[in-house]
Amino acid sequence: MKLTKALLTPACAVLAAGALTTPAHADTPVPCSVPALVDAINDANMAGGDTLSLAPGCTYNLTDPDPGDPENGLPVISSPITIVGNGATIVRDGGAGENFRILKVDSDGDLTLRSLTIRGGLTTAGGAGVLVEAGGSLSATTTTFFDNAAINSDGGGVRNFGTATVDRSIFTVNAARHGGGIDSQGSLAVNRSRLTDNHSDTEGGAINNDSSTGAITISTSLINNNTSDLEGGGLHFDSGTITINSSSIIDNIVNNISGSAGGIDNNGTLTVTGSVISRNTINAPAGGGVEGAGITNSGSLTLRSSSVSDNTINAQGAVFSRGAGIFNNVAAALTLNRISLNDNEIIDTGSQAGGLFNNGGTVTLTQSSITRNVSDLAPGGVWTNTPFSAVGSAITNNIPTNCTGSPVIPTGCTG
Repeated sequence: MKLTKALLTPACAVLAAGALTTPAHADTPVPCSVPALVDAINDANMAGGDTLSLAPGCTYNLTDPDPGDPENGLPVISSPITIVGNGATIVRDGGAGENFRILKVDSDGDLTLRSLTIRGGLTTAGGAGVLVEAGGSLSATTTTFFDNAAINSDGGGVRNFGTATVDRSIFTVNAARHGGGIDSQGSLAVNRSRLTDNHSDTEGGAINNDSSTGAITISTSLINNNTSDLEGGGLHFDSGTITINSSSIIDNIVNNISGSAGGIDNNGTLTVTGSVISRNTINAPAGGGVEGAGITNSGSLTLRSSSVSDNTINAQGAVFSRGAGIFNNVAAALTLNRISLNDNEIIDTGSQAGGLFNNGGTVTLTQSSITRNVSDLAPGGVWTNTPFSAVGSAITNNIPTNCTGSPVIPTGCTG
C-alpha cells in the first residue's frame, strides 16, 4: 500500500504541475465595431477557429453586405467559431440598400452562438438569420432570432441543410415561404426553446421539415401564436423521423380557404409524448375544404400521454370541414395511447367529426377519451370508413352523436 502511494505521488505531482503551467485559452474580445467583428471572424477562419467575445450589450449594425459574399452581412463561417454575445445584437440596418442574411455557415464551418440576438436579416436566398450548408453545424444557446425575413424563400430565422441544435433560445416575428422560424433539410434538435409569432406563406409557421434523412427532435419547448397561409400553422413535416416530447403546440393559426393543420401537419414518422396540442385554429371563408385544426396526419403518427383539445375550425360555409381535433388521411397510420381528444369544435354547417375524422387510414385507440367534441352533423365524436376498436377507451358526450352517422361504427362506441 505504501509502495503504491510512493509510485503514484510523483506522477500526480507531474500532472498537477502540468495543469498549473498550461496556459488557459482566453476568448478574443471584439470591440463594439462592425469592422472589428469582420476582422475577428476573418482572423478566426484563418487560425482554424476561435472564441469571440462581443462587447456587452453592443449593437453591431450592418449597413452593407460582406464584399467576399454579398448574400451575407458577415464573413462566411468556415472553421469552428464560437460567438459569445454577452447580450449583444447583430442586426441588418433597416436602411441598408441591399438585402442580405446575417450569417452563413459553410460546409466546413461549426458555429456556436451564445447570449446573442440575430435580427433583421432580409434575403431572397433563404436563411435570413443564419444559413447552415450541408456538412456545416450550428449550435445556438440562449440566442434570439428576431424579425428575420426570407422573401419567397425558406427559413426566416434559420435554414438548415447540415446539423442544427437550438437550446433555451427564442424565435419570434420571423417570416418565410416555408418555415417562418426554422426550415430544416438536415438534422435538427430544439430544446427548452420558444417559437412564437412566426409566419409562413405556405407551410410551417414555426418549423418546416423537408428532409427524409435528417431527424428532428423537439423537447420541452413552446410552439405558439405562429401562422401559415396554407397548412401547418405551427409545425409542418413533409417527411423524416420526428420526435416531440413534453412540449406545447398551442394557439397556432392557418388562414386559408382550403387550409389544414392549425397545429401540426405530418407526412413523416412522428411520435408525440407528454405534450399538449391545444387552441389551434383554421379560419376559412366559404368555398374551400378544411380539416384537422389540431393535427392533420398523412404519414405515421403515434400520440402517447398527450392531449389534443380545444382546437377549432371556423369554416363558415366550406365545401367540407372535418376533424377539428385530428384528421387522419388515406393510408395514414394513427396510434392513440392514453390520449385526451376533448372539446374540439367545428363551426360550420354540414361539418362532421369535431373529434376524429379517419378518411381511409388505420387507427389504434387504447386507454383514451374522445369526449365533448362538436360538429354540425353527426357524428360529432368519430367518423371513420375503416374499422377499429376503442380498447379501454371512452367515446362519450359528443355533439350531436358519438359515432352514429359514421360509415363504420368503431367497436365499443355507442350513441
